[in-house]
Amino acid sequence: MNITNEKIKIFDLDYFLISLNSFKYRLAFCLLLTCLGFIVFSIIASNQLTDTAYFGGDTFEYQSMGVNFALGHGMHRMGDAEKFETYKFDSKDSFFYEENFQNRLFVNTFRTPIYPLFLGFTYKIFGISPLLVKYIQLFLLAIVAGFLPFIGYYYWGKLGFISGIIAAPIYLATSYTIALTLMTEALISFVLFLIIICYMFYQSKQTKLSAALLGVILGLGLLTKGSLIFIPFILLVYLFIRFYKDRNKIDLKNLPIIFTSLILTILPWSIFASYHSNSLVILSIQANTILLETNNEDCIDGDWHPYFRVQGKDDRKYLYNRDNMDNYPASYRVVNFYLTNYNLFPKIMLNKIMLGFSTFIFLKISIFIFILGYYSSLLKTRTSTRFYYLLSSVLIIICFAILNRFEINPITEEHIFPLLFILIIPPILFLKNIQIRIPEIMITFFVNFILLTIIFFGDPRYVGVMNFVFILSGVYYLIDYIFNFQKEITYLE
Repeated sequence: MNITNEKIKIFDLDYFLISLNSFKYRLAFCLLLTCLGFIVFSIIASNQLTDTAYFGGDTFEYQSMGVNFALGHGMHRMGDAEKFETYKFDSKDSFFYEENFQNRLFVNTFRTPIYPLFLGFTYKIFGISPLLVKYIQLFLLAIVAGFLPFIGYYYWGKLGFISGIIAAPIYLATSYTIALTLMTEALISFVLFLIIICYMFYQSKQTKLSAALLGVILGLGLLTKGSLIFIPFILLVYLFIRFYKDRNKIDLKNLPIIFTSLILTILPWSIFASYHSNSLVILSIQANTILLETNNEDCIDGDWHPYFRVQGKDDRKYLYNRDNMDNYPASYRVVNFYLTNYNLFPKIMLNKIMLGFSTFIFLKISIFIFILGYYSSLLKTRTSTRFYYLLSSVLIIICFAILNRFEINPITEEHIFPLLFILIIPPILFLKNIQIRIPEIMITFFVNFILLTIIFFGDPRYVGVMNFVFILSGVYYLIDYIFNFQKEITYLE
């Protein structure tokens, strides 16, 4: 049997790129990539997967609520409604068990409901199996990775699709471990992915149905984790500004639909939590609990430090122990803290951002290329070819050195501020002349976590749920810049 070139066109790059024009082909490819990613990383993770849940941290709360719901003890009830062995915890620390679990059956309104319900329904259908939940979480991450080419194509065309193919294995390789514990991170990443998909659907259709669907998924995001709190509001403000600039009446008509469907989504939980806590609960975000613990004298490194509570009122080192504002809202006390310790403000804020974001290499690549693209555009119009090579090389070294400097913790040296100002502020000031090319929904995620980090504390665990955005945009930026740089050099020569 002769195999001709016609029969193996699928392996031809030109044929592949042409085939991307077909929605069905793109969808089939993404499904295949999803299955392949799940199989490969299930094998890689097999030695790390266990059929137990960690008895500590947040996990024991989620696990007990999920098991109790599955076994008919009610929604969101945490504690020992069953024998300890039923919950399949990995160990039993006697002190922790007595202090936090034994005889403490209550409705835990401090936790958002989606993840405990996810565990509960899984256990109700398939039995109590943390191992199965971990495989499901891994599959959710595989879906996110597998459909990165789909997202890339929507926003950047064929180059975006290729970027998604490259980004998919990188994302799974760097993030699959979050699926190996019973924590919310894998589900949050999947919800962020669904928000992007629903926003793409809304942009394409702009119908009442697409608007309602977007509002529902934004509401589900808030019920999955309070760390997504700013996303709906930033997005709604953006849509309103877009209407104001473009006078697109469709956005104006759809804004109430998005908002109403969002409110209706979170309303049942708000009623349930308010009833069981005997106080008004709109969302479970624990803001007042940790606001003071993430903005005090010990937070110079940008991290969470609750020690002023542990030390008690006798330790006068802490302003909160001597401000006589115990009856004031936590936000008032934090503002008063920074007004009193204004010299700590820039250091604490910068270290929060560095601690939360500095570990994501593809975010650094995006920032690096953003800076490089701005200064390169200045150089290429004002220099000879040889001088352009030289200055571009020097600029690459400087940018890399500055971004690599972000790894140092804590950042307290004064010279960092003028260096950041010199490199980053000019591109921001002249933003109209720069094409960022990052979709507004992804920028919305980024701004959400920047605000969350500044208000509370820097934690890569929280920011890492949007790592697939960093990787996809970073890969696209890198490939696009290499192509354009090659074209510019060829042109200059």
